[in-house]
Amino acid sequence: QLSLICNGESSCIIDGNGETVITFRGNVDSTAVLDGFTIRGGNNNDVYDGGGMTIRSGSHPLIQNCTFTNNSADRGGAVFVREGAKPYFIGCNFVTNTSTEDGGAIFCDRDSKPKIENCIFTGNLSTAGNGGAISADKASPTITSCTFNSNHASGGSGGAISFNESKGCTVKLSTFIGNTAEEGGAVYVYHVKDIQFIQSNFESSS
Repeated sequence: QLSLICNGESSCIIDGNGETVITFRGNVDSTAVLDGFTIRGGNNNDVYDGGGMTIRSGSHPLIQNCTFTNNSADRGGAVFVREGAKPYFIGCNFVTNTSTEDGGAIFCDRDSKPKIENCIFTGNLSTAGNGGAISADKASPTITSCTFNSNHASGGSGGAISFNESKGCTVKLSTFIGNTAEEGGAVYVYHVKDIQFIQSNFESSS
């Protein structure tokens, strides 16, 4: 598998110039690593692709220390996690990404199981859907030690996170500050089974 690692000595920026920046295809495991890059300027209007990144079914890559900024899509402004994918995001920043539908930063499709740890979500936006930062639709994300600050679902639910008909979801040791939506300023939960919120803080959401 391929590892792409930025050693910090130069500015490692991948600019999509209006197209999806990176796609992980099937049968990719955690030995496929993307580390230390800035992914920006991606856009995709296909309902199964993210603006900055698409992680296809059967892919389980490790994405760490990356910044996703100013990407946009119908769903998953920064990242679209397709059915059955299991990516691991650690130490990433998601800043001012936008979706017209669900998941301003990340959209998790059915039966996907992303792990999202030590990530910061700031100023991401869903203009007409749910989940200003993250939308989980019949998915099972595990979110640990993350910060959600000033994310918005201006025309929908879940300013930071929306869980829709999901199961086995966990949010722990995370902080939510100043997120807004029409319903569920920080988090919106709809028809969800087995969800846990553990030692998380919620402030100034509306």
